[in-house]
Amino acid sequence: MFLGSDYNVWSFGDSDSSHTVSPEHLFPNRVSNYYTELITLNRFGCSDTVGQNVRIVDEITFYAPTGFTPDGDGKNEAFLIKGNGIIADGFEMIVYDRWGIEVFRTDNINEGWNGKHNDNYVKPGVYSWIVRFTDIYKVPHEKSGQINVIR
Repeated sequence: MFLGSDYNVWSFGDSDSSHTVSPEHLFPNRVSNYYTELITLNRFGCSDTVGQNVRIVDEITFYAPTGFTPDGDGKNEAFLIKGNGIIADGFEMIVYDRWGIEVFRTDNINEGWNGKHNDNYVKPGVYSWIVRFTDIYKVPHEKSGQINVIR
């Protein structure tokens, strides 16, 4: 309980409220602004109110696997980038062999590398990749790493 308060009402701005002293609250899974307010009262009828805007923003995530098995068994067949908040327009992924020769390129975030170059499967080993994209906040990103082709 807050010092001198006997009654607390939290309003989270999303049609939910609480009477606990220090509540935990999960906001809906969407980008928005919420006006959160606390009203506190004591037994003498004194009250106080404080409020604050809370902005919920989408989290930008990026995931690239470290290996895949393009062997035709239908499992783990492609090197595919996953993430949240990545804008498809302007996306670019390039894969290089160990000598720096480009073996794959795409501008389609939903297209993964199937482990082939010139319609033939590449040899097992480590390949380098680079991905360029812009997020939903218009911030450019460049990520790079290695992918292990396993058979």
